[in-house]
Amino acid sequence: DSSEYLFVCKNITKEKEISTMKANFLSMVSHELRTPLTSILATFELLLQDTLGKLNKDQREFIETSKEQGRILSELIDNLIDLSGLESNQMELATEPLDIETVAFEASSLAKELACAKGLKFSADIEPNLPKIIGDRKKIERMLKILLSNAVKFTPDGGSISLEGQVRE
Repeated sequence: DSSEYLFVCKNITKEKEISTMKANFLSMVSHELRTPLTSILATFELLLQDTLGKLNKDQREFIETSKEQGRILSELIDNLIDLSGLESNQMELATEPLDIETVAFEASSLAKELACAKGLKFSADIEPNLPKIIGDRKKIERMLKILLSNAVKFTPDGGSISLEGQVRE
């Protein structure tokens, strides 16, 4: 037999080290950002409760907008933490029985507003009394929010977005 073989060996130690350093950096930065952001969001909440004095309408709108932007930033930080956890194989899941209908409707509320603002049709048709699933509520809700916001972002004007949930055999 005159078969020829080619073997290629490559040392990937350096690439693995860089990948680990990147994941560690992402994790560290994400956690460092979360601490002051939590304090900022708590301050917004105190202000909105009129703890430090009555707010006028303009002040309240400004603080509510800032709080919403802070919440979005918090979700981005959570995504970074999840990404670093995935890359280092250390992602933690908090599994619990979930009512997927509730999770889906909560996740779709922002997408529905964004779709309407963009002139898109949005519908959510979740079969009532679906069986409970076991999963990490925050991560499933975040995944649905990302998928739906991408749907809003990439659906052409005049289009429609549909979220459906049903039992199939």
